[in-house]
Amino acid sequence: SICKQENALKAVCLIAIEGGLTPEIAEQVIRGKRRPHGHLMAQTLTQLSRKTEDLCKHSARVVRIAVAPECHQQGIGSALLNHCESQLSNCSYFGASFGANATLIKFWQSNGFNVVKLGFSHDKATAEHAALVVKALDKQTTDSAALLIEEFKQDFSLQLLDHFNSLPWQLIAELFKGLPKSDLSSALDARAERLLTGDINLFQVQPLLWQILWSTPISLNLLDEHTKFILIRLVLQQTSVNSLIEEAGFTGKKDLDSQFKTAVQGWYAHYKSLQNHSH
Repeated sequence: SICKQENALKAVCLIAIEGGLTPEIAEQVIRGKRRPHGHLMAQTLTQLSRKTEDLCKHSARVVRIAVAPECHQQGIGSALLNHCESQLSNCSYFGASFGANATLIKFWQSNGFNVVKLGFSHDKATAEHAALVVKALDKQTTDSAALLIEEFKQDFSLQLLDHFNSLPWQLIAELFKGLPKSDLSSALDARAERLLTGDINLFQVQPLLWQILWSTPISLNLLDEHTKFILIRLVLQQTSVNSLIEEAGFTGKKDLDSQFKTAVQGWYAHYKSLQNHSH
């Protein structure tokens, strides 16, 4: 699809239709025996779900979407995506794969797409990891997609402590906006009230904060950048104290402790107001 304004080309979106393979071929893909060319997204989804139907049904992948530089930030890319989606009558998934950075993740998530995979190796030139985002186009696929999103969240929470511990914090902050909420025990909330209202010790509260942040990702959303940075680095990635002091230009351990306390107090006040609104 293209978007023109007074005969000048303003935006273009190229889509590949994937899938439509036989159950036999899909089965071989799941077993790692075959990799049919031209089904990048459908194959990845099949490897995640282990369901042959993800290769047998059709899905649509955005190969390229580009908007003229002078037209950025005007909603043209989003309008073009919406138009393309309205043309996809027999597809179960609509998605894209691209080098993940905060700006791109923000664009796709704001258009209703969710991340289901972040590649382990990064591009040498850009240092970006390939993200796969999808949107379900029918009821049955919606349930499958919800499961993949939840599984991505579970895996990512542990990968941030190790494999992705140097992933840019701005990217993590954007990814968090698309993650689902999970139930939190009232015991954790009661413990937070005990531990986070008095003197706050980093290593004592780290595990508790980790659990609450992952169960309520939305609690990171409206915080100022500095607070997000500290919580992502110290709690979600558990960066060592010394390397964070260096990275953030803190004067030392005392400065870091005081900045951490301020960040936690700011976050906790926001978290409690969210809890009050939801009850």
